[in-house]
Amino acid sequence: AITHSGFNVKPQIVGRDEEDFRLVFFRNYRGATEIASISMDGSKPQVVVEGERSAEFEALHPLVTKPAVSTDGNWLAFSAKSGGRDRLYIWDLENRRQIKSLEFDGLISISSPTWSPTADRIVFSGARVGGHTDLFLVSVETEVCSDLTDDIFHDRDPDWSSDGRRIAFSSDRWAGGRDGLYNLFEYDIAAGEIRNLTSGSQNDLYPDWSADGERLVFSSDRGGAFNLYSLDLGSSQSEDGFVTEQLTRTLTGLFDPVW
Repeated sequence: AITHSGFNVKPQIVGRDEEDFRLVFFRNYRGATEIASISMDGSKPQVVVEGERSAEFEALHPLVTKPAVSTDGNWLAFSAKSGGRDRLYIWDLENRRQIKSLEFDGLISISSPTWSPTADRIVFSGARVGGHTDLFLVSVETEVCSDLTDDIFHDRDPDWSSDGRRIAFSSDRWAGGRDGLYNLFEYDIAAGEIRNLTSGSQNDLYPDWSADGERLVFSSDRGGAFNLYSLDLGSSQSEDGFVTEQLTRTLTGLFDPVW
């Protein structure tokens, strides 16, 4: 184990070189939630963002959202409740300081941001005042926000592919969604089209792209307990979907995988 006390959830990789391999994640410390960073050398976690100790970061929502690290490892995006609604924060990881705080009209909740490969845009899941949860895209420079989906379905857990062309996400936009079941889908940014990637009476959550864009790793309860699976998008899509491989077999549940 890398950590040994409290809850430590939603890990994200910062720097993929062996000499600078670190994780950022949510953890509880002295009764509050914070975003911390840890190296693989056995050293103690270091605080990145202190949450729930000021009006600016009233709540970090560690169980329903995740932090996001840009591909170059320089920037952190996360959501936090402030003044009764969520804001999207951009954080300089090297200098450990806030760069931007973004609030969007008509949105009361923001979760699971994901960076574009060029770190100039962010896609996130947002809940509208009316209650519907859709995918939104925001330009970091102009702060202009637009919706990618706008319907009755609950779209969550977006992850941007390394080629910049696709967004994988989890949604109840299928017949089983009426029973609260989520499958995986793919949003084509250029075409504005959505296709299903998995199908079945299970919950498929937290997709994460491989570096080559050919596979997704995700968490699913299709075997009873939540375990990790990979989806081979390079294979032919049959009536049963793409080739899927079970990666783990646990009874306690595994969540939030990262390639």
